[in-house]
Amino acid sequence: MKAFSFLALLLCVLLAACNGQNAAQNQTLVGIVDLEQILRESDPAIAARKHVAAVRDVLKKGVSDLEKEWKDAPQAERNQALAEGATALQRQLLKEEQAANQVVLTLLKDECEKWRASHKALFVTTKQELLAADTGVDITAHIIAALNKRVPVFAALPTVSVNKREKAKAK
Repeated sequence: MKAFSFLALLLCVLLAACNGQNAAQNQTLVGIVDLEQILRESDPAIAARKHVAAVRDVLKKGVSDLEKEWKDAPQAERNQALAEGATALQRQLLKEEQAANQVVLTLLKDECEKWRASHKALFVTTKQELLAADTGVDITAHIIAALNKRVPVFAALPTVSVNKREKAKAK
């Protein structure tokens, strides 16, 4: 009976060792990136913020031009023109911000896919989506380094044209 117990125990140890070896060979690699850090530190994200700031400056000038054009108009007419203009410029700013962010996210996805394919990983996810993970799978530094080699291409700065008060009256 002791020999049988010993053989059964030995068989269990061997099976566990084989399963552990197979698990190591079949381990699926996962990459984790800190999205907040990438959006804070990567050169494309910094360039996007600068681009949006330049857009904001163009649009602020548009508001200023609008105010100058309508300064002598009757109060109700001026308020309506300024409100409509400000709304249109705010919508434009949101579109420009979304477009700049999309450029950065496209570059990020591309670099994550390159890393995933070269490391034969199943997927790359963000740190913000996880409750817990091994820090050894954090590839944020690698992705930032790869992104910093990329040059983002943003849309041209918008142009703002203000309706002249006389033209507006003719409508």
